[in-house]
Amino acid sequence: MAQQMSILGIEIAKLGFHMVGMDDPGAVGLRKRLARSEVRRFIATLPPLRRGMEACGSAHDRARGVRKPGHDVRLIAPHFVNAYVKSPKHDPRDAAASCEAVPRPTRRCVPITRVEPQDLQALHRVRARLIKDQRGHLNRKLRF
Repeated sequence: MAQQMSILGIEIAKLGFHMVGMDDPGAVGLRKRLARSEVRRFIATLPPLRRGMEACGSAHDRARGVRKPGHDVRLIAPHFVNAYVKSPKHDPRDAAASCEAVPRPTRRCVPITRVEPQDLQALHRVRARLIKDQRGHLNRKLRF
């Protein structure tokens, strides 16, 4: 079954991951839900293939880790994946939509960011939050 798959769509959920595997014609060959601790071991057993996920903060970290064994990882903006969801929001359906969006020739993908720019962005967000809190405290003191 794993040898026939060419695309793996993954939906990152809070407690686990939902995976859908498709072959080139688009037939679903795998539907699986794994806990976070089991994902890296499962993907290490697969042959190199294209992998699609919705882009989010944790998706970049997962993409960097899975790219090492030779997988072609593509992060797709969530609004592009939503076009392929067939029914209301549900994690397995989102994984299937990610899987369908990957082979489209005109689909633009989000570049996978390195660790350093993500760290810098986190520092800027923390600083902006601290400044916002400081202004709030000063404004409360000035009112009384």
